[in-house]
Amino acid sequence: MGHLRVCLFDGNGGSRMELVHRLVLEAFVGPCPDGMECRHLDSDPLNNHVGNLRWGTPKENADDRTSNGTQPVGANNPFSRISEHEALEIRCLASMGADMKEVADLFGVHKSTACKIARGVAWCHLPGAVNFRDTESSRYSKLDEYQVREIRRMHASGASLGVIASRFDISKPAACLIVNRKTWKNV
Repeated sequence: MGHLRVCLFDGNGGSRMELVHRLVLEAFVGPCPDGMECRHLDSDPLNNHVGNLRWGTPKENADDRTSNGTQPVGANNPFSRISEHEALEIRCLASMGADMKEVADLFGVHKSTACKIARGVAWCHLPGAVNFRDTESSRYSKLDEYQVREIRRMHASGASLGVIASRFDISKPAACLIVNRKTWKNV
């Protein structure tokens, strides 16, 4: 939900739209200082009580949203195409040395987006960013060489990707990449 607005008339037939929270601060605190904006301390744009409003920097405003859990990061961002779980899965696959173009295709994102997620440039609030110079043996990899061999043996014996994924606590796409030697190529 957005900020409340009112239409003010000047008596000469003119009108203008104003934000209620700005009007409250201007009336009770004074004009907005240069470089400042209105902060809703509880991040609720409908709470325009003077005790909930302050002039502050854009950073302070963003910090309020972060501390109140209303900052549009990760899955809260309306433009996000993946979930937090999927972002972590992208990092896991990257740590195992998966081809990032194939990972991107699995999750319906562009390769550059998958790389940014893996490196921690995007979805930076999540743990486990990958250093591409140290994949497969990465401390973030869930698997070791023995488990990778076991995954391939199970698949050759007819086990489904779902069963394999469940047993090793990985996703089906991760199991598929391992089985098809798109990751852990040296094992």
